This record gives sequence, C-alpha cells and structure tokens, in this order.
Amino acid sequence: MEFIGNYKDYISKDWYDECLTVSGVSMPKEIDSKENVSSKMHQKLKDANYNLNNTFWWKITSNDVSFNIANLPWITGYTFNWWISKTMPGNFIPMHSDSIDVKEKNYKRYWIPLQDYIDGHVFIINGKMVTDYKFGDVFLFNNHKDIHGSANISYEPRITLQIWEPC
Repeated sequence: MEFIGNYKDYISKDWYDECLTVSGVSMPKEIDSKENVSSKMHQKLKDANYNLNNTFWWKITSNDVSFNIANLPWITGYTFNWWISKTMPGNFIPMHSDSIDVKEKNYKRYWIPLQDYIDGHVFIINGKMVTDYKFGDVFLFNNHKDIHGSANISYEPRITLQIWEPC
C-alpha cells in the first residue's frame, strides 16, 4: 500500500459525524435465512466457523447519507465508486482480498481514514499493520489481491472511506 498524501482540506469532518448516526447495510449481507453461501469468500468464512449471521461491519453508501463525494483531487478519471466502512467496537472485517465485481479489472483502490489513528483500530494489509495515519490520508492499494482486514478493539467507531476508480 502506497501513501499518496493528505487531503484533509477536501474531506469534510461532517462525513464522519453523519456516518455515526446512520447504520447502512449490515455486512456480510449475502447470506439468506438458510445460511446459503453466495461466494467463495463467504464459504471460506463459514468453513473457518465465522457466524455469517452476525454483523461484522456496516457498509454506508450514497443511499444512506445526505452528502455526495465528488471532485477529489487525487482521482484522475471522471467516475469512481465509493462506500464507507463503519466498524463499531468489537466488530471486524476478516482477512480477505477484494473480489472484482466489475467488468473493468483495471482500477485504482484507495483507503482513506475519516479520523486519526486510535489505539485499538487495527488495519492489516499484506502482513503489515497500518498505524499513525491521520484524518484525510490517502493510501493506494497495490492491486485487488492485497490481503487485508481490520478490527476495532477500541471504544470508538472506526470509519474509513473506500474508493474504486476505473483507469
């Protein structure tokens, strides 16, 4: 993962505040009441004895909030997809690599914390823990195969912006 720079002047602190007040979609969401597994990743989690009916984290999109995210200076194209990950204390996102659910496999994947690092906010990518990040730091994933996961063992929510930009 590569540090691109800090863009706190282009990111509103209000985004974090609003994300505290909305739920979004409970993840993992692709499990029906019979616990049918809809992807290889979910099957791997089920085989490892994760309870897929629990909430691991919350996915917040433009449908859940009043703000729109646009005109970010590090984005080079005209279109991009975004969502916000909200991990409450005691929640986690298991180690995984991103699945490509878009036809375009050439993209840039960004990770942007919406708060300064807090002890207990765990983010691991390719075997390395990321700490000492600041609100508005922008990091670029190397590729969709980067193995990453997170956990929140603090007393405060952990909220990060995720962006996929086709290139």
